[in-house]
Amino acid sequence: MRVLIVSPYPPDRCGIASYTVQVAATLRKEGHQVDVVSPRPSAARYAANCARTAGGVLRVLALSRRADRTVVEFFPDLLFQEMRRTRFVRQWPAVALLFALGRRLELVVHEAPYRSLVGRTDLRGRIGRAMWRTLLTLPHRTYVHTAWERQQLVEATGVRADRIALLGHGDSFLRWAGADREQARRELGLSPDEYLFLSIGFLQPHKGFDRAIRALARLDGDRVRLHVVGSVRVNSPDVMAHVDLLRHLAATVPGAALHEGYVSDELFDRWIIACDALVLPYRDIWSSGVLERAKLYGRPAIVSDAGGLVDQADSATRVVRDDDELAAAMAELSGVRLSGPGLRSLAVEAEVLTYDSALDAIRRRAAALRDHYEPGTTPPDPLRLGGGATLPPPIVLAAPPPGRGLRTRVKRAVDKLTRWELMPLAGRINEIRDYLAQQERLREQDGRR
Repeated sequence: MRVLIVSPYPPDRCGIASYTVQVAATLRKEGHQVDVVSPRPSAARYAANCARTAGGVLRVLALSRRADRTVVEFFPDLLFQEMRRTRFVRQWPAVALLFALGRRLELVVHEAPYRSLVGRTDLRGRIGRAMWRTLLTLPHRTYVHTAWERQQLVEATGVRADRIALLGHGDSFLRWAGADREQARRELGLSPDEYLFLSIGFLQPHKGFDRAIRALARLDGDRVRLHVVGSVRVNSPDVMAHVDLLRHLAATVPGAALHEGYVSDELFDRWIIACDALVLPYRDIWSSGVLERAKLYGRPAIVSDAGGLVDQADSATRVVRDDDELAAAMAELSGVRLSGPGLRSLAVEAEVLTYDSALDAIRRRAAALRDHYEPGTTPPDPLRLGGGATLPPPIVLAAPPPGRGLRTRVKRAVDKLTRWELMPLAGRINEIRDYLAQQERLREQDGRR
């Protein structure tokens, strides 16, 4: 059978690209002829940017008609440039055409904007729900990985539950490393005698790896280690603030280590083999490929009760609801006691650059967006530097004026000609501003000690 997969593909560094490599390899082992079409030039045979042009969607449709089966590894950015109403509505017909006319098209939903649709009873909300419901029902089959994800889509779009089937997240997973624990630890330069926890994946606030380091600070003894391993995928202010938090916590909490850098599939698995247990305290998630890889190698895992993780959990997985349960689960697995007030206060003091700082960055960006779409509704930023100097508010480039007429068209043309030069400059100034604010918070914290 000729199978076409629509998905990111290596060297694109994302979880869905790694997932697709394994799906393609499994299908080929079963005797199928597999081709992949990716949004950007890659190791895939074809490239078609569906999110940019309708021509990209039509190219995928033409490839699909030549195949016997089409699999779309769906997340919004794959097929839509953005989720703003006008752009989404403009691109929706081409995507719907692909889903309706693609040859035996199967939709595997990895992410969808269900939260923005839940409970929407206004006209726009009902139209949006209907459009997403149509996208879910047009394909030959639609899959999600967990029952939780299916329920979210049912509540968000009103689609019938029997129209969405379950596909095990790890059904196609392959082993990329074959070493035993001792050899893996030697190759990674890790101690053979310590109990090693591992938190691995892209460094993003929703992964909650800072929670794991704080929990480690509450464990008694010195034979337990936590290694946080991963790289930055999206270079945005909130992500960089979170990475700064991880760096500081790793430098402050005994036994914690942060390993920054891209991790290949083989190295990723070697870390899993080397550890005694994984800690995945996600704040927000649909389903976790890391948890599936832990199960693949027989490693126990501690996970939060976010998203579909409860549905993914097996007998070796401990599901925790809060930070106290997280610390208790880590203590139980490692065979140590929870600490007294001394180390617990150390964990609190270690939050010089706390998660609240990342939230502050998010709030500043939200205020900038508010000023962009609703000018004048956000008060100026009151942050001050030493000596009484005041930090200016973030620079926000005003949107071109709406409406018609020659004057408006001229202003829009000027905006297009100048924005590409101004945006990098404004972004750099905002980064410097955020850095100064961060340093001021550190000085204030040091002054209170």
